[in-house]
This record gives sequence, structure tokens and C-alpha cells, in this order.
Amino acid sequence: GSSIKSYTFSGPGISSTTTNTSISGGPISTAGTLTYTVKVTDSRGRTASKESAGITCYPYAVPSFKSFDAYRSDSSGNPDDSGTYIKCSYSLDYSSINSTNNVTVKILYKKSTASSYLSVTSLTNSTSTSGSQLLSSIDVASTYIVYATITDNYSGASSSTTVTVFGTSRILNILRDGTGVAFGKMAEQ
Repeated sequence: GSSIKSYTFSGPGISSTTTNTSISGGPISTAGTLTYTVKVTDSRGRTASKESAGITCYPYAVPSFKSFDAYRSDSSGNPDDSGTYIKCSYSLDYSSINSTNNVTVKILYKKSTASSYLSVTSLTNSTSTSGSQLLSSIDVASTYIVYATITDNYSGASSSTTVTVFGTSRILNILRDGTGVAFGKMAEQ
């Protein structure tokens, strides 16, 4: 004839006594197989406990670039100081979450004097941890800003990195109209 007075839930990320039959909690700060216990107390003070089946928690971290490099190249991706291509190479770090997560890498680029970026998707829904992209129609005299982002499909979290790629090298360069000068690169302004 007694009634249930409370439920006590305990385990990683949860520690609560309530009159509800379910609870949510977190965050969970450890990975591996986790177990939880529920203790029921009735109106006479009698208790019963049950250890539930274990759940598996996988570690997660925001995706990031381990490395990202961009340089002028020829059409085959070989380094070329006067090349009209930019070769981008990168390696990634992301949480696979038991092989259920994947990533998208986008590379955006523009002339340093331009207001908007052009965009190229290098990887889409991929499980690769490295890749490369060849950007074409690059002006030999201009400086470019190359901006790369990695986004995972699990949480939508992302991170980015930026590299500046200068125009072809010159010890000294003066604009034809005499309004600009640069050392070590082409004059642009």
C-alpha cells in the first residue's frame, strides 16, 4: 500500500533526486562505457536500486587544421614563384565518433584588394584527414588571401585558417605610372 516517494539518479553527469521517472543531465566529461544507477524510495523509507546497462560515450572535439599551406604553383601543383595557380594542402583533426562523423572543407580566396571571396568546396561529407586543392586563373602580380574552413557534420562546429600568397617575387618593383613601389614582391597599389 505504500507509494513511490522519490527516484535518485546517479552516474557521470547526473546526480539528482526527483519525483519524475526520467531525468536529463550533463555534460559528460569522460569517454568510455558509463553506467548509471537508479534508486527508488517509497513512502515507508524502503529502497531498491538498479544499475542500468552501460552506455558508450565517444570523445568529441571541434574540428581543426593540423596544417594548412598555400603557395604559387604551375598547373601540376609544383611550386613556381611566377605561377598562375595556387596549390593548397592541408591535414585535419576531427572526432570520428565511432565512424559516424564526417567533415566539409571549403577554401575561399580573393585578391587582397577585392571585397568578396570566391569559394571552392574541397571536401564534402568526407572522412579524409588530408587533402589538396588547386586554384586557377591566379594573377601573377597580385597578392591573394586564402581562407579555409573545416566544418563537421555532427555538431556543425567549425574552425578556420588564413594564408597570404604574394605575387611573383621582385627585389624592387615600381608601378608603370610611378604611383606605387614594393620590395620583395610586385607593386599593387
